[in-house]
Amino acid sequence: MTNIHLMEGVCWNVTAPRADYLKLQEGKLNPDKVYIVCRYRDFRVKTAADRKIIYNGIERLDGSAYDAPQLMAILIQEYLGFPEENYIHVLDLRRKTVCSPAVRGLWVKLWLEKGGEKSGFRRLGGKLHVERTPPALMENHETFEIVGILEGGLCGGI
Repeated sequence: MTNIHLMEGVCWNVTAPRADYLKLQEGKLNPDKVYIVCRYRDFRVKTAADRKIIYNGIERLDGSAYDAPQLMAILIQEYLGFPEENYIHVLDLRRKTVCSPAVRGLWVKLWLEKGGEKSGFRRLGGKLHVERTPPALMENHETFEIVGILEGGLCGGI
Protein backbone atom coordinates (compact mmCIF):
# COMPACT_ATOMS: atom_id res chain seq x y z
CA MET A 1 0.00 0.00 0.00
CA THR A 2 1.46 3.35 -1.06
CA ASN A 3 -0.19 6.33 0.58
CA ILE A 4 0.51 9.99 1.11
CA HIS A 5 0.64 11.29 4.67
CA LEU A 6 -1.30 14.54 4.85
CA MET A 7 -1.38 15.85 8.41
CA GLU A 8 -2.03 14.62 11.94
CA GLY A 9 -1.99 10.93 11.07
CA VAL A 10 -4.35 11.19 8.10
CA CYS A 11 -3.29 9.52 4.85
CA TRP A 12 -4.82 9.13 1.43
CA ASN A 13 -4.34 5.93 -0.54
CA VAL A 14 -5.59 3.87 -3.45
CA THR A 15 -6.29 0.31 -2.33
CA ALA A 16 -9.02 -2.12 -3.28
CA PRO A 17 -11.82 -1.42 -3.66
CA ARG A 18 -11.48 2.41 -3.88
CA ALA A 19 -9.24 5.38 -3.17
CA ASP A 20 -9.97 6.91 0.22
CA TYR A 21 -8.64 8.45 3.40
CA LEU A 22 -7.08 6.45 6.22
CA LYS A 23 -6.46 7.52 9.81
CA LEU A 24 -3.24 6.00 11.14
CA GLN A 25 -4.18 4.53 14.49
CA GLU A 26 -3.94 1.28 16.39
CA GLY A 27 -5.86 -1.50 14.67
CA LYS A 28 -5.94 0.18 11.25
CA LEU A 29 -2.77 -1.42 9.87
CA ASN A 30 -2.23 -5.12 9.30
CA PRO A 31 -0.02 -6.39 12.17
CA ASP A 32 1.49 -9.05 9.88
CA LYS A 33 2.89 -6.52 7.40
CA VAL A 34 5.83 -4.13 7.40
CA TYR A 35 5.16 -0.56 6.27
CA ILE A 36 8.06 1.52 4.94
CA VAL A 37 7.64 5.29 5.33
CA CYS A 38 9.44 7.38 2.69
CA ARG A 39 9.64 11.04 1.72
CA TYR A 40 10.94 13.00 -1.22
CA ARG A 41 14.52 14.12 -0.57
CA ASP A 42 14.54 17.51 -2.32
CA PHE A 43 11.68 19.47 -0.73
CA ARG A 44 8.80 19.24 1.73
CA VAL A 45 5.21 20.36 1.45
CA LYS A 46 5.41 23.49 3.59
CA THR A 47 2.96 26.04 2.22
CA ALA A 48 -0.80 26.24 1.81
CA ALA A 49 -0.25 26.55 -1.95
CA ASP A 50 1.71 23.27 -1.99
CA ARG A 51 -0.99 21.52 0.05
CA LYS A 52 -3.69 22.85 -2.28
CA ILE A 53 -1.97 21.21 -5.28
CA ILE A 54 -1.87 17.87 -3.45
CA TYR A 55 -5.48 18.15 -2.25
CA ASN A 56 -6.73 19.14 -5.73
CA GLY A 57 -5.15 15.97 -7.12
CA ILE A 58 -6.69 13.89 -4.36
CA GLU A 59 -10.14 15.36 -5.08
CA ARG A 60 -9.85 14.23 -8.71
CA LEU A 61 -8.88 10.67 -7.75
CA ASP A 62 -10.75 10.13 -4.49
CA GLY A 63 -13.27 7.32 -4.79
CA SER A 64 -11.62 5.91 -7.94
CA ALA A 65 -11.84 2.17 -8.34
CA TYR A 66 -8.65 0.18 -7.75
CA ASP A 67 -7.18 -1.02 -11.05
CA ALA A 68 -5.42 -4.36 -10.52
CA PRO A 69 -4.75 -4.84 -14.28
CA GLN A 70 -2.48 -1.78 -14.12
CA LEU A 71 -0.10 -3.78 -11.92
CA MET A 72 0.13 -6.42 -14.67
CA ALA A 73 0.67 -3.72 -17.31
CA ILE A 74 3.55 -2.28 -15.25
CA LEU A 75 5.12 -5.73 -14.89
CA ILE A 76 4.72 -6.66 -18.58
CA GLN A 77 6.21 -3.39 -19.83
CA GLU A 78 9.16 -3.69 -17.45
CA TYR A 79 9.74 -7.31 -18.46
CA LEU A 80 9.57 -6.50 -22.18
CA GLY A 81 12.03 -3.62 -21.78
CA PHE A 82 9.80 -0.73 -22.85
CA PRO A 83 11.53 2.67 -22.58
CA GLU A 84 10.89 3.98 -19.07
CA GLU A 85 9.36 7.22 -20.37
CA ASN A 86 6.57 5.31 -22.16
CA TYR A 87 3.41 3.66 -20.91
CA ILE A 88 1.04 1.70 -23.11
CA HIS A 89 -2.44 0.91 -21.84
CA VAL A 90 -2.24 -2.80 -22.60
CA LEU A 91 -4.42 -4.24 -19.85
CA ASP A 92 -5.33 -0.92 -18.30
CA LEU A 93 -8.29 0.17 -20.42
CA ARG A 94 -10.45 1.57 -17.60
CA ARG A 95 -7.98 4.39 -16.90
CA LYS A 96 -8.20 4.02 -13.13
CA THR A 97 -5.10 3.65 -10.98
CA VAL A 98 -3.30 1.80 -8.23
CA CYS A 99 -1.55 3.21 -5.18
CA SER A 100 2.02 3.87 -6.33
CA PRO A 101 1.24 5.77 -9.57
CA ALA A 102 -1.48 7.79 -7.83
CA VAL A 103 0.73 8.91 -4.95
CA ARG A 104 3.77 9.54 -7.14
CA GLY A 105 1.52 11.42 -9.57
CA LEU A 106 0.55 13.83 -6.78
CA TRP A 107 4.23 14.47 -6.03
CA VAL A 108 5.14 14.90 -9.72
CA LYS A 109 2.24 17.33 -10.16
CA LEU A 110 3.62 19.41 -7.28
CA TRP A 111 7.13 19.19 -8.79
CA LEU A 112 5.76 20.44 -12.13
CA GLU A 113 3.93 23.31 -10.41
CA LYS A 114 7.23 24.29 -8.76
CA GLY A 115 8.80 24.61 -12.23
CA GLY A 116 9.71 21.02 -13.09
CA GLU A 117 13.27 20.72 -14.34
CA LYS A 118 13.75 24.49 -14.07
CA SER A 119 13.01 24.31 -10.32
CA GLY A 120 16.41 22.74 -9.59
CA PHE A 121 14.69 19.81 -7.84
CA ARG A 122 15.05 16.31 -9.25
CA ARG A 123 12.01 14.65 -10.87
CA LEU A 124 10.64 12.21 -8.32
CA GLY A 125 11.38 8.67 -9.49
CA GLY A 126 13.47 9.86 -12.43
CA LYS A 127 12.23 9.67 -16.02
CA LEU A 128 9.98 6.68 -15.37
CA HIS A 129 6.45 7.34 -16.67
CA VAL A 130 4.18 8.01 -13.69
CA GLU A 131 1.73 5.25 -14.65
CA ARG A 132 4.59 2.72 -14.63
CA THR A 133 5.45 3.44 -11.00
CA PRO A 134 5.94 0.07 -9.28
CA PRO A 135 4.81 -0.41 -5.66
CA ALA A 136 8.39 -0.45 -4.30
CA LEU A 137 9.75 2.55 -6.22
CA MET A 138 9.82 5.02 -3.36
CA GLU A 139 11.88 2.92 -0.97
CA ASN A 140 14.27 1.99 -3.80
CA HIS A 141 14.86 5.25 -5.68
CA GLU A 142 17.50 7.86 -4.95
CA THR A 143 14.97 10.73 -4.99
CA PHE A 144 13.23 9.28 -1.92
CA GLU A 145 14.52 8.43 1.54
CA ILE A 146 13.25 5.98 4.12
CA VAL A 147 12.30 7.82 7.30
CA GLY A 148 10.68 5.03 9.27
CA ILE A 149 9.49 1.46 9.36
CA LEU A 150 6.23 0.38 10.98
CA GLU A 151 6.12 -3.27 12.00
CA GLY A 152 3.40 -5.21 13.77
CA GLY A 153 0.66 -2.73 12.96
CA LEU A 154 1.22 0.82 14.14
CA CYS A 155 4.32 1.41 16.24
CA GLY A 156 4.84 4.99 17.33
CA GLY A 157 4.13 8.16 15.34
CA ILE A 158 5.26 9.23 11.92
